[in-house]
Amino acid sequence: MRSYRFPLLAWGVFAIILGSVLLTGVWIGHISSYASGNSADWTTYLHDVGHSGYNSTETIINSGSASKLKLQWTINEGSTISTQPVVTNGMIYWGSWDGMEHATKLDGTQAWTTNLGTAPSNCGGALGILSTATVATETINGTSTLVVFVGSANNKFYALNASTGAIIWQTSLGTPGTQVLWSSPVLFNGSIYIGIASNDCPLVQGQVFQLNATTGVIQNTFNVVPNGCQGASVWGTVTVDTNNSTLYFATGNPGSCSQAETMADGVVQLNASNLTFKSSWQIPPAQQGNDLDFGSTPTLFTATIGGTVHHLFGVAGKNGIYYAFDEANVSQGPVWSLTIARSGAGPESGDGSVSPSAWDGTNLYVGGGATTINGQSCQGGFTRTEPCHRRYCLGTMYDGWACYRGCHARSRSSGCWRGNRYLVDGHIRWA
Repeated sequence: MRSYRFPLLAWGVFAIILGSVLLTGVWIGHISSYASGNSADWTTYLHDVGHSGYNSTETIINSGSASKLKLQWTINEGSTISTQPVVTNGMIYWGSWDGMEHATKLDGTQAWTTNLGTAPSNCGGALGILSTATVATETINGTSTLVVFVGSANNKFYALNASTGAIIWQTSLGTPGTQVLWSSPVLFNGSIYIGIASNDCPLVQGQVFQLNATTGVIQNTFNVVPNGCQGASVWGTVTVDTNNSTLYFATGNPGSCSQAETMADGVVQLNASNLTFKSSWQIPPAQQGNDLDFGSTPTLFTATIGGTVHHLFGVAGKNGIYYAFDEANVSQGPVWSLTIARSGAGPESGDGSVSPSAWDGTNLYVGGGATTINGQSCQGGFTRTEPCHRRYCLGTMYDGWACYRGCHARSRSSGCWRGNRYLVDGHIRWA
């Protein structure tokens, strides 16, 4: 995946959306609910390990209040920011490309910063923290401790004390500047799961690691391609279905290898307990192309198809296609797919999609790059799908799904939106 993940805030200006862009009259009330560890907290990438991107307990920002949002404060960090802020413990935790992990109070004052280092990129320049943190309580040396789990481009994975920023443990996962932690960590049953990628100069062996959350010891490693081979990087984040203790992730393009790389350009299903292989699927040759791989994160959702509830997951590719899979039959391929954007290797130019979808329990929301909707040429678009019975979707029938599409003129591409997307009362809102 030669085109890297895109800076959300390319000029290093940090403005909190859910934590600091709030109605003036409800600002204080929202602080106290976060500080008390309320379920409205957002403690990991895309909210939960199923990566729904949706918080049903959020009630302050809604269709009535969204238009009245006001900027409370900003921080000019001076470095690129591409991580998603997470909120808990009355703090906002976020990282930047200068290697600094930040804890910011909800009034905009800094509680602490910890320098986790940078690494020179083999493609030029330097990279720092690219990974969104996960914050959770773990028992450390017999004491219940709130911990920030985060990776840095120096290819070390860290556990930090969430109150002070002090390093609790650190684990090396590869060579700085060669292997790169674009992926964000997920925590499940006492283990941290995170994937490894590169900057494609050169490709590296795609891997997923399982670490003990208390000690940082590597418990298991899954090699997406054989030892001695390159390719199938894990650019996105591992998704967990807690109901069946199963992991799902999407992979990058193949590299050099003496044998076929059957899990490159595809999706992979593993056992969460020990990273043993369960199943995989690869993009068909007709839908492959130069650098048309996956750079996004799967989303779990459900659908009633033929009167039966199916547990599905979906992910978009740079070929412009969103694929939906039945968890029970991953190797059989997608149960449906939808073209959401033009195919191409450059999401920053409007090609394909590296955006994760969002699921609110009823509707699935998918963002993509340049497309044509109802004869109108759009620089970016979004799709909403909801369960129904044998409806037609943009001229193509998908059993059990109808799709509704809209165009947002300010969007630049699927991975680099100009204007932020919010899911509010079943509607897409923009700011």
